[in-house]
Amino acid sequence: MNILIIKDNRPGHFNQSEGIAMMLTEVDSNIEISRIEIEPKSKTLRRFFRIILQNFYFIFRNKKNMLSILNWFYSKYTIPTIEPDLIISTGRETCEFNVFMSLIYNSKNIFNGKPSISSKLFTNVISVLPLGYSNQISLQIGPSMITPGSIHKEAKKFIIDKNLDEKQSYYALFIGGDTEGYTYDRNFFENLITFLTSIALKDKIKWLITSSRRTNPVYIDYLQSKVLNETAYFVAYHNVPEKTTLPFLGLAKKIFVTEDSGSMMSESIASQKPVYTIYHDKIKPNRIHQKVLKLFSEKKYIQRINVSNKIENLNINFIPYDKTIDLEMLKVVSK
Repeated sequence: MNILIIKDNRPGHFNQSEGIAMMLTEVDSNIEISRIEIEPKSKTLRRFFRIILQNFYFIFRNKKNMLSILNWFYSKYTIPTIEPDLIISTGRETCEFNVFMSLIYNSKNIFNGKPSISSKLFTNVISVLPLGYSNQISLQIGPSMITPGSIHKEAKKFIIDKNLDEKQSYYALFIGGDTEGYTYDRNFFENLITFLTSIALKDKIKWLITSSRRTNPVYIDYLQSKVLNETAYFVAYHNVPEKTTLPFLGLAKKIFVTEDSGSMMSESIASQKPVYTIYHDKIKPNRIHQKVLKLFSEKKYIQRINVSNKIENLNINFIPYDKTIDLEMLKVVSK
């Protein structure tokens, strides 16, 4: 089976699409993967393209001679060198391109998330939350490229490369940034510093900390200056955008992540280690994010930690994520 992944300009979206493709290779070993990066010209033209596809989709079936109309709607794209049997994408900017290519090549197609175009134009829609679509595949967590094997391998390499103490116990912290419903101010980081120092002292651990492209540089520099003694390795992403997700997940006994990012939570859960999501009093997550947090909490994949309050208990009965359940759900795609 030839899989085509459509990329937008957001790495998190691409990583989720890659995660789906990786899981499919575990279901069917006879898979080749290619990738296309796209860039729509404007929201208005995307909307116009969406209307055309929803109402006149039938005119594009098996019509490779119509590929040139993509020039009207996209400033960046390429034509696949191998005809795809399955198309995968994540992110609403990829919806129309995904549908168009599946019609042109008469191939199956998957969209990960809630599409901005009719769900009937996809073979399957993948989501953690129920969307009410008859063609939905419900996974336990968001797809990712994280596996226990891959993180263990990267952790061993990281220990050697960075000259870290392999006998030391580590916890990892992944820090996101301001997004819908979540704002991280000076007070949050003051509380976070208190939390990090107290946990390091109590559990006799060292922290592995990384920020992201969304983290406020002023606050992350302040955090770094205050937790130097408690930290074994610190990545200030705005200074050096070092990718440390895999080794951090592999080295850490416990994983902490600010809960603004669903993909960061899913990647952490995929490590099959205890995951704690960090928030504070001033958050207002939207309805969908609240449902995700509730779902992950009820499944005991995560424990939510409010750093505005005194932390009493960090020990709950976590239930490790079982990937075999999601692989079974994806078998329908490879048939």
